[in-house]
Amino acid sequence: SRLAADLAAFTGNDDPEDVLREANGRPEPERAPLLAGLGYISGPASTAPARPDPKAALPRWLDHQKAKTLAREAVLRLNEDEPGRAMDLLDKALTLNPGLADAHYLRGVAHLRTGNRRGARKAFEDCAAVDSHHLGAASELARMAEESGRFDEAYEQWNHVAEVKPDSTSLRYRLGILAERLGMHEEAIENFEAVVRDAPESDEAAEAQRVLKIISEQ
Repeated sequence: SRLAADLAAFTGNDDPEDVLREANGRPEPERAPLLAGLGYISGPASTAPARPDPKAALPRWLDHQKAKTLAREAVLRLNEDEPGRAMDLLDKALTLNPGLADAHYLRGVAHLRTGNRRGARKAFEDCAAVDSHHLGAASELARMAEESGRFDEAYEQWNHVAEVKPDSTSLRYRLGILAERLGMHEEAIENFEAVVRDAPESDEAAEAQRVLKIISEQ
């Protein structure tokens, strides 16, 4: 087929049909952009090119795959406590694909390993800019804000995480503590009551009940 032939021309695989099977076997988030970019999946009339240009689309897709491979290698280096080598790999990954959110996140982790909190915060912010729903970046930004005494910022970030993880007892308890510290008594009570209701036997619930009693006596 024409698609298999185009793919084979760039991958070096001598069997075009094998290349097509490999492309079709990709997860949907990877397969659809590739095939759409090559023009073999119809898109909106306003954006679909009149004549697909596989020479332009396929190299970008291959760069994306290389970037993800480099990011996976960086994880291995971080697991071996080699943040410097991980950073080199991640820099290469982001050169290939600046929009790879996990690579930005991992750069933040590498910076934290070397004690560079400013660099870590910038990397996590870059990650959040690429993917506003990245829980790792939101959690790290919230933790760093809390440790620096920026409690309003921490509350906002943890609240963002809670939107995706509403059943986390420890997170609801943390939000309660921050809300109380910020003078947001209604929000604090709401979070503490949720902890007591959803996990009555937990340590957080016992502490939440204690704080609720204090609030009620004020």
